[in-house]
Amino acid sequence: AILIVNVKEVQFIYVILEDHTYSGIRAFFTNCGYATCYHRNGLIWLNLDRHTGSYFDKKGRRQKHWSWHDFSHHVHAPPFQPICMKLNIYIRIKIVAQEQIYLSFTKQRNYIHFNM
Repeated sequence: AILIVNVKEVQFIYVILEDHTYSGIRAFFTNCGYATCYHRNGLIWLNLDRHTGSYFDKKGRRQKHWSWHDFSHHVHAPPFQPICMKLNIYIRIKIVAQEQIYLSFTKQRNYIHFNM
């Protein structure tokens, strides 16, 4: 399930909920540049803010870290190498760059895409 909450006139929060036995929050995104995605075990999978991003494995170890504005340190992360994540059988996240974060909800031939 995807909840879209209007906080202020131009401020939104997207909350992705798990639809299975585990009914917790799988991810949230704001249109102000903040986001966190969680592994099924509850540990952070991805954390984004206005300046940096971090990607973690299932044990909570940081695998990638990047700055949106300083390209000299890491080339195996956005904006040079996209990150694709499958939150569940219907919802996928693709991070290409700070202004290109896509959430896709697909069921059979029906789909909707959001640019966060």
